[in-house]
Order: sequence, then C-alpha cells, then structure tokens
Amino acid sequence: MVIDGRLTIVYKGRQFLYDDACDIAERITASTGNKITHIRLQGVTDTTTAALARLILLRMNLMKSGRDLQIAGLCSRAKALYEIDKLEGVLPRFRSP
Repeated sequence: MVIDGRLTIVYKGRQFLYDDACDIAERITASTGNKITHIRLQGVTDTTTAALARLILLRMNLMKSGRDLQIAGLCSRAKALYEIDKLEGVLPRFRSP
C-alpha cells in the first residue's frame, strides 16, 4: 500500500530468509510512486545474513534512483544479528506506530 509516497510491506512469518528477501526486493523494484519503502518485520525472530545482505543491496539500488528502504520490528536473534553486524548505517530502522 502506498500512502504519502511511502510503500509499507508487512512481512508475516517467524523466519526471514534469503528467498523472502528476494521476493520482497522484486515487489519493491516493480513498484512505482513511492520514495520510501518500509518493511515491517514484526514477529520475525530469526533471519539470515544473506537475507539482510539482500535488503542492503536493494537499498543501494533504490538510493541510486532517489528512493530509500527502512525496516522495523526485528526481535530476538534477528535483532541481535542486525546489531552485531552494525547494520544501522546501511539498513536503517524506522519506528513502527
């Protein structure tokens, strides 16, 4: 759904894997009319480095065309992986309402 130039994608699942990131990347790449995309990962307790890396590559590509990507909702092991790898600078979070 695009509201005020923002596309919000809500991922529903406990694990966020590389294939999931690729599916989301395809959807975002094909979308138009949005400057910022928010991916809500509420409930995701586990992820892979490859999935986060895919989102980082997606963000880099989006930024080349004046768009951006932000995530929210990581918890448990997924949040720890994000923090340990110090990904805030390359894959920023947004505060989910």
